[in-house]
Amino acid sequence: MSNCSHHSRKVSPPWGLCCFARPRFFKGIALLLCAQLLAGCGHHASSEIQPAVTVPAAFSQARQNTAPERHWWKSFQDPALNGLLEQAFGSSFTLKQGYARIRQARISSGQAGSELYPNLASDISLGSSWSKDGVQEKRYQAEVNFSWELDLWQRLSAAEKALSYETDSATADLQAAAFLLSARIAENYLHLIEQNLQLDLLQQQQAASSIFLELIELRFANGDASVVDIYQQRQQLASIRTQLPIVKIQALLLKNRLAVLIGNVPGTGGLKVADRLPELPPGPDIGIPADLLLNRPDLRSIHKQLLAADQKIAEAVADRLPRLNLTGSTGYAGAQLSSDNFFMSIMGDIFMPLIDWGKRKSEVAKRQYYLEELLATYTQT
Repeated sequence: MSNCSHHSRKVSPPWGLCCFARPRFFKGIALLLCAQLLAGCGHHASSEIQPAVTVPAAFSQARQNTAPERHWWKSFQDPALNGLLEQAFGSSFTLKQGYARIRQARISSGQAGSELYPNLASDISLGSSWSKDGVQEKRYQAEVNFSWELDLWQRLSAAEKALSYETDSATADLQAAAFLLSARIAENYLHLIEQNLQLDLLQQQQAASSIFLELIELRFANGDASVVDIYQQRQQLASIRTQLPIVKIQALLLKNRLAVLIGNVPGTGGLKVADRLPELPPGPDIGIPADLLLNRPDLRSIHKQLLAADQKIAEAVADRLPRLNLTGSTGYAGAQLSSDNFFMSIMGDIFMPLIDWGKRKSEVAKRQYYLEELLATYTQT
């Protein structure tokens, strides 16, 4: 279709759409759209995908299910543990990676959404030309161009939805990382308290065993004990002393692990640790399998990936259908910027893939197999 520009003072038809004044153009477009609509070869993406196995209605020991506590570590009522978790959530490099991935996904989703709307661009140019007689002729051009792909088969919408689901998946991955990080910090923290208590116990045993050895040696000097009693007590004291370095090294390793988990360099700062183990809170409710599928962030992440993969299949199927692009421009072009040099044009472009040697069809099949792979992963998890 040609670009129908008009440079006279009076523009006719009213909007300069001379190329659309022909009834044949509308008939061709209508026939094409009807043929594609009747074909019904689009892919209808699902908003809910279930595992490939039958989930039982309840566990044998299920209790009344309650929503999981986000700040579950506060049930230990340990200020030192709460401080470590707060510092970790602000300084952990693992969580910073997750936040960055979420921001990237959100930006990508916004970029895909922008494809649904017309694009506008301006072009301003100034040029001069000289004839053989040395006469200078200036030419001005100021125009605004637009282009818009009509989302007839929801190809662009499917791409936007897929990226939106991927954003939700990245959010769930961050939640899973936060849960895992909090669990590791709590585990190492409680283990560190245990090692400190064990170290105190060994030091008390060492002091008591040293005093008892002195008493046995005093009794041996008075003839009330044998040399065997002295050797046995020395052996017990040596056994206690050999355990002390092991416990100290284990406690140092746990401190280094905690420092790395909260985003610090090991050995750069002291860690506040309670002097006793906290009281255990009540055990969590088991719930039913359907609740666990919703509560676990790793399962939510895979589920969102499944929905995104299904939308990508719809995008690939729509890519095999014709595309309708509208382009146009309006502005002034000529020796001077006046109403006499005003122009406006619009053009419709229909792109229809004819022969691509199976490229687009293979892309659809590849994305379908990827969906099957994710479904198997989701079911296994």
